[in-house]
Amino acid sequence: MIHLLAPGSDRLPVTHEQLNGLLEGAIMMASFTVAVFFLRYWRATGERLFAAFAFAFTLFGVNRIELYLVVHHHHPDAAIWVYASRLAGFAAIIAAVLDKNLSTPLRRPATQTPAEPVGDVLSWETDSDDEPRTPVRTPNGR
Repeated sequence: MIHLLAPGSDRLPVTHEQLNGLLEGAIMMASFTVAVFFLRYWRATGERLFAAFAFAFTLFGVNRIELYLVVHHHHPDAAIWVYASRLAGFAAIIAAVLDKNLSTPLRRPATQTPAEPVGDVLSWETDSDDEPRTPVRTPNGR
């Protein structure tokens, strides 16, 4: 069994600074991990949206490093850069979403018809209600 409190004490065995550092590191690691996943999706699809998300989450990971340095090394005048990098990350996401939504047509033209099935389509035939259904391949879904 894991005890969060020290034996005979009502206080945590770690300080708030230590716990905060642990959580900041976990958030930083998660941000970089998400950035790697979006980078992989971008390389697979070529979608600019995924590249922008990878860039934004990389900025969020860097933001956690900046936040650690500002807080623990007492540079209060550098705090503006912490918020500037966070703002840049959110701006990249907003720009990518707007680009994605404005670059694709909202509806299909009326002259376009649905695609016909290609190849064999699996259908089900029954002889009676008592027998189980058996799959039968039919050419082009007909």
